[in-house]
Amino acid sequence: MIAALALSVYTAQAQPNLLVNGSFESASQFTANPIGLSGVDQGWANFFGPNGSVQSSAYALDGIYSLAVTEGGASWNPAGTYQIVSGATPGSTYTLSVSVLAPAALTDPNWSTPIDVQLQFFDSTLNNNLGTTETGWSAIGAVGTWKQYTVTATAPAGAVYVSPYLMMMQSGAQSPADTLYFDNASLTVPEPSWRCWPWAWACRSTSCVGGVVKSLPVSSKRPLDNVGWPFWF
Repeated sequence: MIAALALSVYTAQAQPNLLVNGSFESASQFTANPIGLSGVDQGWANFFGPNGSVQSSAYALDGIYSLAVTEGGASWNPAGTYQIVSGATPGSTYTLSVSVLAPAALTDPNWSTPIDVQLQFFDSTLNNNLGTTETGWSAIGAVGTWKQYTVTATAPAGAVYVSPYLMMMQSGAQSPADTLYFDNASLTVPEPSWRCWPWAWACRSTSCVGGVVKSLPVSSKRPLDNVGWPFWF
């Protein structure tokens, strides 16, 4: 009997949404801008723009509310919202997604890419931005259709907080003011689960048999489920 090598590796399992009020359903889960340490994990802070960002029931993808972001007359001055989430783990990968609706054609003749979605990472003081990853200014979807925007980033060394930004910007030439609706925002981190990956012709263990993969969440994994004992018969 000749023993061969088998490896157990991690695969991704979705975690719950880390955002507070991700679908903008709660009017009480907004906080003051700028966000200080006391505002961490307290929900969205709306910022910039002459018309601002407000909870709206005019359109919704998830629930009955969304966030209406309006730009009218401002020249290259972003409007939108952000929040700061605690517990960032250096080396972990974070994925931010949000859906955006333009109920009517935009009127700005100078700027056709009004949407930006960002992930920013901060140290324990909130004074130092350790890194920003973004979609870059992006076009809207078809008029009347929700379009999803996604950005993924890895938390750098020293990161304690992660901050999602949802933004709209125009040139100031739009008339009348344009409004976009943001909804169903989520921030997730893959949760490890165990898979046995046989490095041989056959594998005999509680994790895999004959190369067939068995996956278990970490929360239910027994001590030896991450160990494959393969043998070549």
